[in-house]
Amino acid sequence: MWAPILLAAALGGLIPVPDSVKRFPNSSYWPGVGVQRDANMLADIQREAAEELLTRGPGPSQIMARFHRGQLSPDERVALLLVACYYHDPQLLPLYRWAFEKGNTREKIAATVGFWRLVGLLPPSPSVIPATGPHWQQLAARAAELQRATRERPLVALWVNSYLAASGLVKPTGFTFHATPEECLNALARLAQPEDLPYVVALWPLATRFEDRSRLVKILEAITLSRVVPEVRGDRTPTGPWIMETAINTVDAFVANLCFTPDGWALFLHNAAALAGGDLREGFLAALRQLYAPVWPLAAAQLQGFGAPAAIFDRTWPDHPSNSAARSRVLEVFRPKNP
Repeated sequence: MWAPILLAAALGGLIPVPDSVKRFPNSSYWPGVGVQRDANMLADIQREAAEELLTRGPGPSQIMARFHRGQLSPDERVALLLVACYYHDPQLLPLYRWAFEKGNTREKIAATVGFWRLVGLLPPSPSVIPATGPHWQQLAARAAELQRATRERPLVALWVNSYLAASGLVKPTGFTFHATPEECLNALARLAQPEDLPYVVALWPLATRFEDRSRLVKILEAITLSRVVPEVRGDRTPTGPWIMETAINTVDAFVANLCFTPDGWALFLHNAAALAGGDLREGFLAALRQLYAPVWPLAAAQLQGFGAPAAIFDRTWPDHPSNSAARSRVLEVFRPKNP
């Protein structure tokens, strides 16, 4: 019995298959009605399986190696279709394409939820996904198109192009997501990493609507580990649109003064180190201890390199209560222990 476990560990970690995954897509175990019940099921899967996979499980390359060798059980395939998407790695797309083409109904529904999340979209509720129909062939074709497109351009670049097309700023060319400008920016918020800073900076002058620039400000804050929005202190301090207008003017000046393509990781790491006198670990902790939620997700992700568990944040809603809970789980690892 121990041999398969040791083999899996040697190949790069175990694939978590908790009861929440085994019950999928039947959400009758969870409280609520309809879509809300589905949401409760998916929340448990995220907490019990996704964060566990990102902390201790195999990475995308190892997952695909096991898949191609036929080393995944049916439950493991469903688990990976549901939660490997949180890697947001296009090399996983053949797994989703296979599920749409050849998987059983359970695998197809899991692939739909995971495919949406992989590309940065909110998934449909499992209970409303039709079990049969031409949509499976359409999704397989779409996954294949996206796989080809991501060989040349990253997901963030495709979303920038999709935003420009959805906003009527350019004619659709190449692969574009069928989404509203708001959905495009929300996808950018979920996906963007420091290496994507040049794409966000290139988009900045083209995004002219106040609400769109406001969203981009928060994305820039996250991927540069910096605060641009002015801090409002005291009950008597005036609030209003001027706060975001000031932040937008700050980003305008930053972009206008760039003489070269910015190095997102260099800026991110510089800002982290500056928070703690050059100590990166303490800098990430300092960012996480701040009450400014937009900088939490990527600081928490970097702390995995210092022994923290993975924590999934809602990057489109920084002040969501679940983000505070995720932050606390990470900080708990670094809390001084009583002797």
